[in-house]
Amino acid sequence: MEEEAEDRLKQFIEALSTLRHDLLNDFTVISGGLSAYTMTKNEKLLENATKATARAIERLKKTKDTEIFLSLGGKML
Repeated sequence: MEEEAEDRLKQFIEALSTLRHDLLNDFTVISGGLSAYTMTKNEKLLENATKATARAIERLKKTKDTEIFLSLGGKML
């Protein structure tokens, strides 16, 4: 049983690490895009920042699915 708990913990850490990486990428795009937009008023930069914001929100919403999956020991319902 302890090995199973360790495996679940490793899965959780991996999922959390991936989420952190993906969100950091999204927020980097948002921050850079907004900064560049304020200087250039290039609408494409604003559009990219808006898309990255939507991606980040969706990623956060999906964390609940991952939480449930891992709480079930990595088994599908």
